Amino acid sequence: MPQIVIEVPNGLEFNTDKSDLLKKVNYAVSESGNIPVANCKSRIYTHNHWYVGGDDSQFCINTTVEVLDGKSNAEKKAIAVAVAGVIKENYKSGNKETQITVHVSDLIKEIYTKEIV
Repeated sequence: MPQIVIEVPNGLEFNTDKSDLLKKVNYAVSESGNIPVANCKSRIYTHNHWYVGGDDSQFCINTTVEVLDGKSNAEKKAIAVAVAGVIKENYKSGNKETQITVHVSDLIKEIYTKEIV
Protein backbone atom coordinates (compact mmCIF):
# COMPACT_ATOMS: atom_id res chain seq x y z
CA MET A 1 0.00 0.00 0.00
CA PRO A 2 2.65 2.57 0.67
CA GLN A 3 2.51 5.57 -1.63
CA ILE A 4 6.02 6.97 -2.07
CA VAL A 5 6.72 10.33 -3.73
CA ILE A 6 10.27 11.60 -4.20
CA GLU A 7 10.64 15.25 -5.21
CA VAL A 8 13.97 16.40 -6.64
CA PRO A 9 15.18 19.66 -8.15
CA ASN A 10 16.00 19.76 -11.83
CA GLY A 11 19.73 19.25 -12.23
CA LEU A 12 20.21 16.84 -9.34
CA GLU A 13 21.61 13.54 -10.54
CA PHE A 14 21.73 10.04 -9.13
CA ASN A 15 24.42 7.35 -9.36
CA THR A 16 21.78 4.98 -10.68
CA ASP A 17 18.86 5.41 -13.04
CA LYS A 18 15.62 6.58 -11.50
CA SER A 19 13.82 3.26 -12.05
CA ASP A 20 16.53 1.47 -10.08
CA LEU A 21 16.34 4.11 -7.34
CA LEU A 22 12.58 3.62 -7.05
CA LYS A 23 13.08 -0.15 -6.80
CA LYS A 24 15.66 0.31 -4.04
CA VAL A 25 13.36 2.67 -2.15
CA ASN A 26 10.47 0.20 -2.46
CA TYR A 27 12.63 -2.55 -0.95
CA ALA A 28 13.81 -0.22 1.83
CA VAL A 29 10.20 0.57 2.75
CA SER A 30 9.27 -3.10 2.52
CA GLU A 31 12.12 -4.36 4.68
CA SER A 32 12.07 -1.60 7.30
CA GLY A 33 8.28 -1.46 7.54
CA ASN A 34 7.48 -5.17 7.27
CA ILE A 35 5.33 -4.47 4.21
CA PRO A 36 5.14 -6.66 1.08
CA VAL A 37 7.22 -4.99 -1.63
CA ALA A 38 4.42 -5.73 -4.12
CA ASN A 39 2.30 -3.19 -2.23
CA CYS A 40 4.78 -0.31 -2.63
CA LYS A 41 4.00 2.33 -5.27
CA SER A 42 6.67 4.94 -5.93
CA ARG A 43 7.44 7.80 -8.31
CA ILE A 44 9.83 10.69 -8.75
CA TYR A 45 8.82 14.24 -9.64
CA THR A 46 11.37 16.78 -10.87
CA HIS A 47 10.85 20.46 -10.11
CA ASN A 48 12.28 23.32 -12.15
CA HIS A 49 11.96 25.83 -9.31
CA TRP A 50 12.90 25.29 -5.66
CA TYR A 51 14.21 27.26 -2.73
CA VAL A 52 15.89 26.19 0.48
CA GLY A 53 15.95 29.21 2.72
CA GLY A 54 16.13 32.31 0.56
CA ASP A 55 17.66 31.06 -2.67
CA ASP A 56 18.44 28.06 -4.84
CA SER A 57 22.03 27.54 -3.68
CA GLN A 58 21.10 24.23 -2.05
CA PHE A 59 19.29 21.15 -3.26
CA CYS A 60 16.54 19.44 -1.29
CA ILE A 61 15.34 15.90 -1.94
CA ASN A 62 11.98 15.55 -0.23
CA THR A 63 10.31 12.17 0.10
CA THR A 64 6.82 11.49 1.39
CA VAL A 65 5.82 7.96 2.36
CA GLU A 66 2.19 7.25 3.20
CA VAL A 67 1.44 3.96 4.96
CA LEU A 68 -1.80 2.49 6.25
CA ASP A 69 -2.46 3.65 9.79
CA GLY A 70 -1.50 1.39 12.65
CA LYS A 71 2.29 1.69 12.59
CA SER A 72 3.97 3.16 15.64
CA ASN A 73 6.09 6.29 15.44
CA ALA A 74 9.17 4.09 15.93
CA GLU A 75 8.15 1.94 12.94
CA LYS A 76 7.56 5.05 10.82
CA LYS A 77 10.93 6.47 11.91
CA ALA A 78 12.63 3.22 10.82
CA ILE A 79 11.03 3.58 7.38
CA ALA A 80 12.15 7.22 7.14
CA VAL A 81 15.74 6.40 8.11
CA ALA A 82 15.90 3.50 5.63
CA VAL A 83 14.57 5.63 2.76
CA ALA A 84 16.91 8.53 3.57
CA GLY A 85 19.81 6.08 3.58
CA VAL A 86 18.96 4.71 0.14
CA ILE A 87 18.63 8.20 -1.30
CA LYS A 88 21.89 9.34 0.31
CA GLU A 89 23.73 6.31 -1.11
CA ASN A 90 22.40 6.86 -4.61
CA TYR A 91 22.43 10.60 -5.30
CA LYS A 92 25.38 12.15 -7.04
CA SER A 93 26.95 14.78 -4.84
CA GLY A 94 27.52 17.96 -6.77
CA ASN A 95 28.54 21.50 -6.02
CA LYS A 96 25.44 22.24 -3.95
CA GLU A 97 24.75 21.25 -0.38
CA THR A 98 21.81 18.82 -0.39
CA GLN A 99 19.19 18.27 2.28
CA ILE A 100 17.44 14.89 2.31
CA THR A 101 14.09 14.87 4.09
CA VAL A 102 11.64 12.00 4.55
CA HIS A 103 8.19 12.25 6.10
CA VAL A 104 6.14 9.14 6.87
CA SER A 105 2.44 9.68 7.47
CA ASP A 106 -0.72 7.63 7.89
CA LEU A 107 -3.41 6.78 5.38
CA ILE A 108 -6.64 6.01 7.19
CA LYS A 109 -7.77 2.46 6.38
CA GLU A 110 -11.44 3.30 6.69
CA ILE A 111 -11.33 5.91 3.94
CA TYR A 112 -8.52 4.67 1.69
CA THR A 113 -9.77 3.03 -1.50
CA LYS A 114 -7.91 0.85 -3.97
CA GLU A 115 -9.38 -0.69 -7.08
CA ILE A 116 -7.61 -2.86 -9.61
CA VAL A 117 -9.15 -2.63 -13.07
